[in-house]
Amino acid sequence: MGIETIMGTSRFQLREGWISLFLLLGMTLSVAWALIAAGWTDGLAVLQSVAVISVIAGLAIAKSRFPPVVAHVFSAVYGAFWIGYATGPLLEADNWHDRIIELAMRMATWLGKAVGGGQSRDNLMFVVIMGVMLWILGYLAAWYTYRWRREWQAVLPLGIALLLINYYYYGPAKLHLYLILMLLCALLFIVHMHFVHRSEHWRSAHVGFSPDLWYAFVRSGMAVAAVMLLIAWAAPPASASSAVAGFLNRAGGPWRTVGETWQRLFSAVKSYGQVSSDAYGRLLTLGGPVQLSDVPIMDIAAPRLTDSRYYWRAMTYDEYNGASWQNTDEELKYFDPQNPDLSVPDFQGRREVTQTIVTFLPSSTLLYSAAQLIWVDRQAVVQYSKTPTGLANISSIRARDPLHQGDIYTVISSVTVASQSALRRAAEGYPASRTGEIYPDWVSSRYLQLPDTVTERTRELARSITQGLDNPYDKAVAIQNWLRENISYNLNVEAPPEGRDAVDWILFESRQGYCNYYATAMVVMLRTLGIPARFSAGYAQGEWNAEYGVFRVRERDAHAWPEVFFPGYGWVEFEPTVSQDPIPRPVGREDEGLNGDNTDPENLPDGATPRQMDRSGRLGEENLPEEGAGNVLGGTLEDTQTRTRIGLSLVALLMVGAAGAVMFWSTEIRGLSGLSIVSRSYARLLRYARWLGVSIGPHLTPYERAEVLSSAVPQGREPIVRITDLYVQERFGKSEGQASPEAETLWRRLRPHLILGSLRRAFSRLQERNLPDRWIRLRER
Repeated sequence: MGIETIMGTSRFQLREGWISLFLLLGMTLSVAWALIAAGWTDGLAVLQSVAVISVIAGLAIAKSRFPPVVAHVFSAVYGAFWIGYATGPLLEADNWHDRIIELAMRMATWLGKAVGGGQSRDNLMFVVIMGVMLWILGYLAAWYTYRWRREWQAVLPLGIALLLINYYYYGPAKLHLYLILMLLCALLFIVHMHFVHRSEHWRSAHVGFSPDLWYAFVRSGMAVAAVMLLIAWAAPPASASSAVAGFLNRAGGPWRTVGETWQRLFSAVKSYGQVSSDAYGRLLTLGGPVQLSDVPIMDIAAPRLTDSRYYWRAMTYDEYNGASWQNTDEELKYFDPQNPDLSVPDFQGRREVTQTIVTFLPSSTLLYSAAQLIWVDRQAVVQYSKTPTGLANISSIRARDPLHQGDIYTVISSVTVASQSALRRAAEGYPASRTGEIYPDWVSSRYLQLPDTVTERTRELARSITQGLDNPYDKAVAIQNWLRENISYNLNVEAPPEGRDAVDWILFESRQGYCNYYATAMVVMLRTLGIPARFSAGYAQGEWNAEYGVFRVRERDAHAWPEVFFPGYGWVEFEPTVSQDPIPRPVGREDEGLNGDNTDPENLPDGATPRQMDRSGRLGEENLPEEGAGNVLGGTLEDTQTRTRIGLSLVALLMVGAAGAVMFWSTEIRGLSGLSIVSRSYARLLRYARWLGVSIGPHLTPYERAEVLSSAVPQGREPIVRITDLYVQERFGKSEGQASPEAETLWRRLRPHLILGSLRRAFSRLQERNLPDRWIRLRER
């Protein structure tokens, strides 16, 4: 097969060459295959045909004479037809007339929710939107290639799309293989298109070139591609890159808003743990299956509790809409640990504990703490709601500057140690008819909210479970235990159907779920009884590491739990999820009450006294990590930093090796395969002149060039002169190559001197660029 066939000068002509089409198809299919392998929902297999047809349609339209606007309109029509045709079999209707109507209605419904702020569980819309995005990518890749010859505009959008898919996927599928395929196709595509441009220029200038030159271009491209792929293979994945994750974190609120909107519109797709950045935002949807790994998230040095258990809180949510939870706090305040000016409620029956946390996330801003945060040693932004007296009811706190792998921070927070007896007596005067008298207004006005989707049978179930109980604590325990006994734990539960209340679906239809569903069901049922409760998310306690004296928290410890408000005692955690052990809680004395003296909650307008958000106060030795827990800073952190240094060193060595291999190939191999040993040695000698920084213009004779090179590398004068002699004899004396063995020996002697001279010059130039002028002058003295 000659270059004419490849470039399309045969009957079926394509000036850019048919191989360009195959490479474009390979890149576009890489994106489609990655989406299919991710398995976020069923039906994604139709994207293969969308990828192929989009590129072929783009080629046909680009080669037409239509102006751009008309061409794009044709593309939109073709795309709508093909995506509708491909997704048609996924619809419930049997004939095409009904399928078109059903698809139009479902798209209209989805668009209405997208514009109106609603939440969609229609997974078909995910397939359709992915099809639309893939069509646009494939069409534009072909359009820029065959209409405008802008290959980078064709490659970059596809590459960015595939990088984002890899970044947001944390399941078992090896999506990096599709990224490797994309890189290989993209590099060969760039090389091929460069040859297309050069060959057209040569033809217009009437410059002759070998038909086999295309193969030389491709071989060079494949060599570079191989080196790049080795570097990419050794480098950390996009999801583990602190640079990528740091950029997304620096994008701040707008990027999180995009992510939350995406989660809202595609809430039923399968979820995989995300270990590269913040896992929790202001919106938490009750979606479908999740898969969590054993990847470490953080190590926490904190005193072990005997009468309770830690929950590492990231975010609290107050508003439920039947399908998701929303954090509606609007107050944001900058927090300076050296000059704190924010007060939090100081509830009774709590213990202040200090936690030292080392993070393993490449980049994160969320700061975790056990229960109610009091102080953190980082400059941060606090999200909270105000009580009537100005106290901060904190729902989340984010570091001002992103934390990276190995970073350490310290928090002080208060955890409940209230006994069962104290909590039973905390809300004397209950039932719900006196909620406004028992609970502070800032609590009852927000944490009793329920949407219209909550069904009557949900309310009736809550009443029947708690029948005969006369206080909020016993009612909460009864609902907690009922959920543990009657709802099966299942990470692969499907999302509730569109239009169904999630709690009703889990309680009466599915009767299975994971922590998000357990916590939601308990909060909603408590609210129907007039008991304020909220949804909290973060991580469970994790496993105790006796060697370092820390709690090791892994991705599989991601958790959600309900918190119930008790006047005077604040927010108290409960555990309805059956996969977690019940929370141990001391029984206490029967006459035990607030402060041990039955203090009247009405004397506390906010349910608590103020507490300045600082590190001073009741911090005794019992609040410090156990002896040996400091090893987390020298142990796990040292291990993490060691692994990071080793990884970066390997990548650096690989890059240096790859650069050296490319230099060696371009200097000593490229284009010299057809020369004799003598001529090849002389040609290599001239190529090293560039690295040595000497000029050997065409006006110089071979011996003048030898003299210039000898002055740059005095140690190599003898082999330089002798190789030049041999070259002159062969070139002008018509020798038959008898000197080949000698030339090879001379070159082996000379090569180390040339390499050392080149490295010495490169190092000298680097120093002169980076050292101050006065240092250079001192060095010259």
